[in-house]
Amino acid sequence: MKRSLLLTALLLSACAQPLPPRTDGPALSSEWRHGPASTPPSASSGTSAATAWWASFNDPELNRLEALALDQNLDVQQALSRLEQSRASFNLSEVNLLPNVGLDATAGQVEQSLNSGLGVLSKMIPNFPRTVDRYQLGLSGSWDLDFAGSLKRQREAAKASVMATQNDLQSLQISITAEVADAYFLMLGAAGQKAALEHQLGLLNSQFKVLKAREKTGTATRQELYQFEAGLEELSSNLPNLVSAIESQQVRIAVLLGQNPSAWRVAAPTAVLNQPVPDPVGPSPVALIRSRPDVLAAEQRLKASGARVAASLAEYYPKVSLIAAFGQDSNVFSTFDSSRSAFGQTLLGFKWRLFDFGRIDAEVKVARGKEQEALLAYRLAVLRAVGEVETGFTQLAANREQLQRLAAKQKSLEKALGVAQRAYLTGAASEEDVLQARLAVVRTTPQVVQSQREVARAIVAAARALGGPL
Repeated sequence: MKRSLLLTALLLSACAQPLPPRTDGPALSSEWRHGPASTPPSASSGTSAATAWWASFNDPELNRLEALALDQNLDVQQALSRLEQSRASFNLSEVNLLPNVGLDATAGQVEQSLNSGLGVLSKMIPNFPRTVDRYQLGLSGSWDLDFAGSLKRQREAAKASVMATQNDLQSLQISITAEVADAYFLMLGAAGQKAALEHQLGLLNSQFKVLKAREKTGTATRQELYQFEAGLEELSSNLPNLVSAIESQQVRIAVLLGQNPSAWRVAAPTAVLNQPVPDPVGPSPVALIRSRPDVLAAEQRLKASGARVAASLAEYYPKVSLIAAFGQDSNVFSTFDSSRSAFGQTLLGFKWRLFDFGRIDAEVKVARGKEQEALLAYRLAVLRAVGEVETGFTQLAANREQLQRLAAKQKSLEKALGVAQRAYLTGAASEEDVLQARLAVVRTTPQVVQSQREVARAIVAAARALGGPL
């Protein structure tokens, strides 16, 4: 009999071995199609893995805003709270593996009813007390031996949930810092376009004064004057939209930093977007899924689902518990500490849901369905991560090419301006010719600023797709 019980215990304990790792993720390429360089270049052309991704912009104001966002963002604070809850649940699952021990103590007086229980004897037996004292002190405990591994599986699921929540926090922090940087560069871009537009309007107003003088001398018609004035008004109409764009990004940053958007403002933007910033570097597609937090979170949820399936399967097996209680119990305080008042019991509990297998079948099906859902979520997270990297770097390359062409155009116009200025000094060109050449350069400036902004935003999106680092 003892040998059979030992064999059964060993077979049941075999069910509690650690779950094998999942290897059913989607197949990935070893190289990117349009992604980053898999091998980080020299320190001068890339960001160190130990450095926050936004540090490559060398912008102190951006660094300050990012630090505030990580410290004060309310979404991050909620995620930290969820992490604490998850850790508490894991601690509870660890405690469930240990014996449950309690200490009970009572001291009091009981007056029994004369019409029920032992109190009825008081009417029949002389001197049988109706009121009795009761003193009791007991130490009791129980321990689920967990032969089938249900509690161990629950602990594994809780641990995986903690790791998933921690990865969720890191993923959220990356998203928040990317949002802050995106808003910051949109604000800088709008400010740069506003400055360029104001410069252009200043030059056009100078030209308008010349045109008005020519109209008075008869070398220009009133129709030309009105058409030029209409063009000035049309160009000036873009200023309110740029002011609104700056304001809206100020509000966006305030909310991301957990500040009151009606009272808090970012310092007036003074940075420029024409600083050379290297492309982010990152791992290969295969290595990306081992570093990107949202993919790691999906993988941990898959592990937790697998552990819960194993825990539900363990319900098919019986549960064995050890139960013990020891203490003192007496109706007279003077005899409370005597050996005659001592009591004790040790029990071996056995529980088996033998006639509840239909319910267990349903529970297992639910657990397997959730595991399948987690598996599909993991695969989707992997594909989405790779897709975001490919898309981000494709867009970054396109934006850099556009900026390069606009910069070449602006450089050519600046050369034309230089030719016009030299011709003006020799009398071969008029002042208006120089003004027109300068206006051509200034008209290109907003396009260049916008392209610089889009390059900066594409770098942010690429760094976000690579998963940091923070």
